[in-house]
Amino acid sequence: VDKKHRRAVSFDYNALFEREVEYGYSGLEKPSLDLKLQIRSLDDGNIICELDRALLLSAHPSKSRYQDCEVWLQHPKFSPNGEKILFVIRSQKNNSKVESDLYIYDMITGQITCALEWSDWKRGGHHPVWLDNTDILMNVRNRVGEPLSMVRFSCYRDNYHIISSGII
Repeated sequence: VDKKHRRAVSFDYNALFEREVEYGYSGLEKPSLDLKLQIRSLDDGNIICELDRALLLSAHPSKSRYQDCEVWLQHPKFSPNGEKILFVIRSQKNNSKVESDLYIYDMITGQITCALEWSDWKRGGHHPVWLDNTDILMNVRNRVGEPLSMVRFSCYRDNYHIISSGII
């Protein structure tokens, strides 16, 4: 729900109702084939914006990133000003380890950007949160064997830097 309590964002409302609590991690065994990001008005329930599976999956810099993978969309969060939404695409190929990429959808420009790729996240990390309207905070392990560090980076894929060691 955005800060003004006027809009809600979710992925595949039909799947939410079908699976209820299983839509999260326990639902990974049953991915939805009809993935979409929907933004709805809380006044009347109408869809304000809907992004389909093909558009969401084509946003990765490597166009073949999700080929032959099962995918899930999780953790949607509005930016404080309500103009952007961050979300996670998780993927799995042939029962291998689940991989995660972080995306930003700019509701003003309509652009979808991959802000943090699996190659940066794979050593370990936790859920991202908005710091302000452009920067994101996230616990990420920078090297294998190192403890998690709090990192800050821009939703435009730049200015990535460690702000503290350990989990805050």
